[in-house]
Amino acid sequence: MRLIRMARIVVVAGVVFAMGPFDLSVPRAGALDRTGRSPGPVVSKRLGPALKGVVERLDPESGGFYGSVLVAKKGEILLLESCGHFDEAGAKKEPIPVDAQWDWASVSKQFTAAAVLRLEQDGKLSIEDSIRKYFPELPDSHQPITLHHLLTHTSGLHQTGASGDPFARDRYVGGALAQMEVTAPPGEKWEYNNLTYGALAAVVEKVSRKTFEEYCRKALFAPARMSDTTFIGQRDLDLARVPKDDRGKGQPFAYGTRLTWGYRGAGGVVSTTIDMLRWHVALTGEKVLSAKSKERYYAVAKDDYACGWYVKQVPGETFYQHSGRVGESVCYFLRAEKADIVVAIVYGYNPEIHPEQTAYKLYRIAAR
Repeated sequence: MRLIRMARIVVVAGVVFAMGPFDLSVPRAGALDRTGRSPGPVVSKRLGPALKGVVERLDPESGGFYGSVLVAKKGEILLLESCGHFDEAGAKKEPIPVDAQWDWASVSKQFTAAAVLRLEQDGKLSIEDSIRKYFPELPDSHQPITLHHLLTHTSGLHQTGASGDPFARDRYVGGALAQMEVTAPPGEKWEYNNLTYGALAAVVEKVSRKTFEEYCRKALFAPARMSDTTFIGQRDLDLARVPKDDRGKGQPFAYGTRLTWGYRGAGGVVSTTIDMLRWHVALTGEKVLSAKSKERYYAVAKDDYACGWYVKQVPGETFYQHSGRVGESVCYFLRAEKADIVVAIVYGYNPEIHPEQTAYKLYRIAAR
């Protein structure tokens, strides 16, 4: 398993192909210091030991859990910790801090969807717009496809490999859309499609006249006070040392390079578990999205998928969730609406660890 240390950035190497009692800046338990940083791990007195036990029991025979986890309820952090070291093979085994930053892979789609909905909220676009409004070069077969279809993976487009310069926005994204065959009438079939989320990121740029990253910082991260959230490839992510794998034979991995249009919009948000809690808190109010926008954000289209979220409804509770994987890094973000519970987990890939099962085990303990 290859790791990278970028200042306080931790990512697992891989190649890509998810106000009431709240204070946005300071979760109540394990309070942050005045710099906004967590002082260290948090294990709450009543439920913390049981939550920590779940993490400790994750495949101990293979070295156990390697990553970061947060569990919070009603704004109170019940468990906050990281396990493992930046470089397991190195002479200096520096522990991963609880506020380490990770690439949240497909969990990032919820931010792309929120950016589009925020533009609609501000009167800049409609999610019922045809994608040909923004990519007029597309064939007539794509005219019925709307931004909402892209948001909910119901466009009817079958994802194929893209070609061309991945840094040339319109040629790459427009070309990828044009190459995709319409295999079902829009709105009738659900099919996961990463490249259509790249198209949504391109729409954000076209409409806002800002880079996708700049717009997300201004419209989403800043109002949510997510001060430790950015994107891969940003210039402020200085590479502190080359990555090594855990056998000491790792080769330098060019992480931290520019974010391509093969990944932008579909993944690439770099954040901490603490900032993911701040995101949840922001979504409980209207600092980012209005109540009307959130209705559209969470409205299921097909196969339990809304706009960047899987939505699971059971008697008495609604869950918003998404998983992600980039290379050897796996993440899961779970929010229980009525119980107001958040589980954020990210770790080095281990086939013996099941992210959804683990997240729900932690949720059930927190719900006691």
